[in-house]
Amino acid sequence: QLPHRRGGEQRSKPGEDSVSRREEATFQDVRIFLVERKMGRSRRSFLTQLARSKGFVVEDILSDAVTHVVSEDSQSSSLWAWLKSHSLSDLSTVKVLDISWFTDSMKERRPVPVETKHLIQVSLGFVGGEVERTQRPRYEDDDF
Repeated sequence: QLPHRRGGEQRSKPGEDSVSRREEATFQDVRIFLVERKMGRSRRSFLTQLARSKGFVVEDILSDAVTHVVSEDSQSSSLWAWLKSHSLSDLSTVKVLDISWFTDSMKERRPVPVETKHLIQVSLGFVGGEVERTQRPRYEDDDF
């Protein structure tokens, strides 16, 4: 049988929890925002708790403090349009990453270096109000 909460106890609000967790965070220079779209609220909550338990800072709100945006949304153009709509001061400084970077980082218990395979790049999207095409860099070992 589970113990009951006493009447005077209250759960912390999400914003309060993230503030207290920042003080305990091992990786202060990496601030993650998990995009809920395609992920769902309960999965986002689970992944947030997992990351915080491993010393990561996970922001509840997308802001200029965020350094790494992680998404399961495979539609890069819709994701970039969504990010652009949040009016961050300099979106070019934010690493926009596939969930694989997050998974790899959780396995290693530290932020892994960002590789090309982790990046969600704009293939056709709005950058600076204009349509821009971004090509993936070509490497010598590419066989396709």
